[in-house]
Amino acid sequence: MSADAPVSIHVGSVGVWAFLAVLMHLGGVYLGGVFGFLRFFALIAPVLSVTYVLIVRGSLRYQQEFSTEHPAKGESVRYRCELANEGSVPAGPVSMLFRVGGGDMPELSGNCTLGPGGRYTLEHEVRCPYRGVYTVGLSELRIADPLGLITIRPEVWYRTFYVYPRVLQLSAGFARTAATARTAEVPTGIATDYTRPRGLAEYREGMEARHIAWKKFAQYGRPLVREYEVSSAPGLTIVVDTRPTRADGRPDPAAEDVSVEAAVSLAGRCVELNIPVSILADGLPDWWIRSRRDLDRIRARSVGVFFQSGREPMELLGSRRSGVIAITHRFQTALQLAEGNRSSGRGEPALRVVVNACSATSEEYQALLGLRNREGLGGSWAVVRQTEELDREVLDW
Repeated sequence: MSADAPVSIHVGSVGVWAFLAVLMHLGGVYLGGVFGFLRFFALIAPVLSVTYVLIVRGSLRYQQEFSTEHPAKGESVRYRCELANEGSVPAGPVSMLFRVGGGDMPELSGNCTLGPGGRYTLEHEVRCPYRGVYTVGLSELRIADPLGLITIRPEVWYRTFYVYPRVLQLSAGFARTAATARTAEVPTGIATDYTRPRGLAEYREGMEARHIAWKKFAQYGRPLVREYEVSSAPGLTIVVDTRPTRADGRPDPAAEDVSVEAAVSLAGRCVELNIPVSILADGLPDWWIRSRRDLDRIRARSVGVFFQSGREPMELLGSRRSGVIAITHRFQTALQLAEGNRSSGRGEPALRVVVNACSATSEEYQALLGLRNREGLGGSWAVVRQTEELDREVLDW
């Protein structure tokens, strides 16, 4: 990514120079002698100063190195920038600004004066503890002339890294969960199994053009569309509560990541078991996930999910009421969902809840576990403080 490369003229410095130049000119005209030399120097000094900064601009070279192109969550990017003066005159003062993280992290700055052949090196390690967008690299390079009349900002660049949520391996069979999902929950065409061709049919308006058999079209002179078998596997829906994780509305990246990683990990297990699944959350498209490629697309889109919603998670479901897994960090919401399960009168709960207790205190966490055990919610509740606990909590789902 590049920044602009403007030239800034400092009006104040130019005004001071103009004032002194006028004084030297008047002194040279009326007094002569040394003032005549000073008048000449006042006129030539800006030219020399600007020429100098242009020479320095052509002599500076910088090189940036990154330890990885695709950091995973929890990894670090080791960054190294080297600025070299390849000219025969000293270069300075030179100022630099560096982007070294995500969100509102402050920039690093550096200042140096380089002699002929001199080098300035900055090394920094950027940690990526949470999903999101991280920018690393040189964001601005400023070269000022000795008189301070102008500042040149050469074009520079920095790199953008997208850190996706992890997909943890789960061992749950989801036999009981999938059994509660009605086949009708999967919209027509969504559960189509593209690995099982059924035959050809003549193209009609509304059919997907991407399935046209072009070789047959050339052979028969009319468009024919491939038809496929439809899977009868029940579908599951994972709904994520994306309301603010703190009472003051400020983000809590750790708690947000637990919810998002729980969702994509559960979806990943469904993909392994050939169970169609969708993730509903404000900021995510309503896609059905049937392959690892679909899951990777959702992971990439999840970087742009911000926990700023004002909607209850169950408002996203629409008509889907069976085979649902809700993930929430609001304990009162979890209790309401559990109460709704009990009042439904079904033997097997149609709704299961992952309670995100990442931001809970030790007392609150123990109270949640005690409530789950006392109310017999073990088959429909999973209480997790970190995503690594999810496999144990949903093992019997």
